[in-house]
Amino acid sequence: MDIEIDLYDFGISSGSRKVFYGKISAAAIAEWKEGNATALFDKNIRTFLGDTTINSSIIESLQKNQEDFIVLNNGITIICDKINDSLAGAGLRTHKRLICNGVQIVNGAQTVGACHKARYKDNTDISTAFVMSKIIEVGDDDSLADLITRATNTQNKIERKDFVSLDDVQKNLRISFSLIGKIWEKLDGKNYTSLFNTSVDATRLWKLVKIFRKIESEVANAATFYDGRGKGYAVHGNIFLAMQIYKRLNLNDYFANNCDEAQLSEHIQKQSAIVFAAVYFVGEKDYGGSYLAHLFRNATKCRDIASKLDAPINRLLPHADIFTMELADKELNI
Repeated sequence: MDIEIDLYDFGISSGSRKVFYGKISAAAIAEWKEGNATALFDKNIRTFLGDTTINSSIIESLQKNQEDFIVLNNGITIICDKINDSLAGAGLRTHKRLICNGVQIVNGAQTVGACHKARYKDNTDISTAFVMSKIIEVGDDDSLADLITRATNTQNKIERKDFVSLDDVQKNLRISFSLIGKIWEKLDGKNYTSLFNTSVDATRLWKLVKIFRKIESEVANAATFYDGRGKGYAVHGNIFLAMQIYKRLNLNDYFANNCDEAQLSEHIQKQSAIVFAAVYFVGEKDYGGSYLAHLFRNATKCRDIASKLDAPINRLLPHADIFTMELADKELNI
């Protein structure tokens, strides 16, 4: 196909190969496809895929947010046998008409198809929408054309679940993990390898995640029986508490897929209540004047608290089935 392309706010590469970049009207791009079926995409790895979820989103963006379409869309890559440009570099770089021979769109087939559908099938006026574009003259170098096609279409697969990283909860978790620097500072050190090693597979990791979530829930429940500073243990000491509870769970049947889920939940609930009471008792006895946010970031103090937990936990364990705060008060003098 030979096409006259109006390029706006354009730039020109300074290298030996002729490359233009700038914005093209979405309406003009739609017109290229009208009556040409798949001719524009002969060298692309695929043509327009129709009403996919992604393409429907592109069309919706064209219909509702034309002004920002240029920044929301990934743009297109065009290769040509020849670009005729008699006025290259002349005047202000606001508008240039290019006569392009042998046009092929090697990346952006979905964008082109969406523009065409929005204009010609949904009868939407898309004249104010623009698409960022790159136009490359390749001549008769088929190997270069193939290389550009491959390079512009090769990327790591992105799935919908990957976008969870934009969620505020995930952002906060990422910040929290970044504060636990000891884990990541040396990938062959014991802090990292104790968590991530050859014994960890996806199934086991998912089971651990579910256990942590259950512990986290039970820690929050246990905290409701405390006032003020006691509730702070669940906030600032949540990871420390989870570790101490996890260490005292019998999970052999759970990891062997031979587990009564209801019984396991009850087991976690009892251990969580007892360990929480013990941590609170030791923490308040030895570090009652400490600011909790600092206390649970101090490795030395955390190790000291952990070393003193067995005695109070052993005093409470016989009463696990009838554990109450009143009993903890009596046994531990909280």
